[in-house]
Amino acid sequence: MTGLACRIAAVGGTDDVSRLRRRSIGIAAAIAAVIAIVTPLLWTTWQPHWRAWWFESYINGVHTFGTPQPWLFPLFPWTAFAFAGLAAGFLLQTDWARQKETAAMFLAGVGGVMFAALGIWLDARPVQLYAVHDFWHTSPNFFLVRTGVVMVILLQDMHGAVGEQGSGVSVL
Repeated sequence: MTGLACRIAAVGGTDDVSRLRRRSIGIAAAIAAVIAIVTPLLWTTWQPHWRAWWFESYINGVHTFGTPQPWLFPLFPWTAFAFAGLAAGFLLQTDWARQKETAAMFLAGVGGVMFAALGIWLDARPVQLYAVHDFWHTSPNFFLVRTGVVMVILLQDMHGAVGEQGSGVSVL
């Protein structure tokens, strides 16, 4: 699926690598957001019961139990993390990020803190967008928090790499 997203980004030519990276970042981030937003609906009101249980299990983890099982890893929401990672990877491969690696990692960490704070703030609002709210399994707010935590780990990883540069070993 991520390969298909990259192929879609390349439609119209790949002569300008910077433009291709920007399009890839945008498409990957948009797909991650759509998956995170649609997940609560696919686990509750839009459950695809009209398909065989094994097919539905790929979509929302329903398996043979009639309701989605949080211990399974279905396409929704888990593929959203793959697309978020794809966007982050392309972002870290931009010319600016390669030239200013420390600043790029620092901004990724700050962005991660902002994502996590936004997710927590949105979840604390008295009004929720979805009829069934399950913060720990399907909430887009928790997706923001988890994505933010991974982005903060990038900052920590950069800190480890800077500390080990003298030894010739780089974690990055």
